[in-house]
Amino acid sequence: MRCWFAGPILLIAMIGLSQQAEFEEDIVVNEELTVKRHILDVRVIDAMGRPVKGLGAENFVLSQQGTPIPIVSCEWVGSPHDKDMKAPGKYPGQLIILFFQVQLDGHRVRGIQDKVKRAMSVLGRFHINDRIAVVSYDSHMRVRTDFTNNPEALARGIRKGLRRERSPYPKPASFPSLTAYLSYSDCKKARTPEKALTYLSNALTRFDDVKTLVYMSFDASDFARGNFKLREDYPEAKKALIASRTTVIGMDFAPWDYNTLDLAIRQFSEDTGGFFVKTPNFVQMAGTKLHNSLSGYYILSHESIPPIDPDGKFKLKVVGVKGKKLLTKSPYNSWGDSVTDR
Repeated sequence: MRCWFAGPILLIAMIGLSQQAEFEEDIVVNEELTVKRHILDVRVIDAMGRPVKGLGAENFVLSQQGTPIPIVSCEWVGSPHDKDMKAPGKYPGQLIILFFQVQLDGHRVRGIQDKVKRAMSVLGRFHINDRIAVVSYDSHMRVRTDFTNNPEALARGIRKGLRRERSPYPKPASFPSLTAYLSYSDCKKARTPEKALTYLSNALTRFDDVKTLVYMSFDASDFARGNFKLREDYPEAKKALIASRTTVIGMDFAPWDYNTLDLAIRQFSEDTGGFFVKTPNFVQMAGTKLHNSLSGYYILSHESIPPIDPDGKFKLKVVGVKGKKLLTKSPYNSWGDSVTDR
């Protein structure tokens, strides 16, 4: 009897295995692995702001709390003046915003014409394809000149800002236009310089590539920051500046060795990968450093890792070159000048 059942049982088992094999062949498993990468803009310059070219991923060392983080890619981005003007969302030059604040008491700004000339001596060296806007701050933010390459319009905008003249809000010009994305109501709501930078940065996110904000200081003091501390609006402003890929370069045009605005402007600059320079005695040298630094930068990328430091601070340095300064945004610049090899 046992032998009589063995054949059918064996046959049923073989049929079951065959059906299972056919079923397994129909199973298709798709696996997708998403790797998040962080992108950062980096400038490596010498004492005169000249960019150091020819670097690769191997020249940058990134770590967090001693844990190395590999640099995945490194790309050099040179002058934008050869871009395709017909490409959507593109422009053949750079976008620069001149931002400055003036005292509520307008007559305290002395030598307005001289200050305009000094500022224009720096601006006059920009490329014809660059577009520059003038924004001033007193009781609130005011757009004095939309993006333009007209030196006379820029000089008028700076002069009106220093004099705190009333002027109509600029109508949106042809692309690129700042006032197309920055409304007059937002300007009125900006009751602190930090808040003004937030609204301004939000508008700048509508434009591709990096932008440069030249924070110009013409007077000796900040009328609303007596304790020299950044206001509570600053963290939001810093986040917006970084998100819009806007680098702040501070320039002090005040004819004094010390300016109470210096500390704040330095902080704006360092947090966004820029630098601060005083101009009273060496305005041409300051202008040279500014223009040299704008002639190119690197785009680095690294893979995302689980947070090691709750503050998210990183240590980025450049190796293989001596005496050069690395400029990058927060939180990759947490070590200040120590990011460079000596």
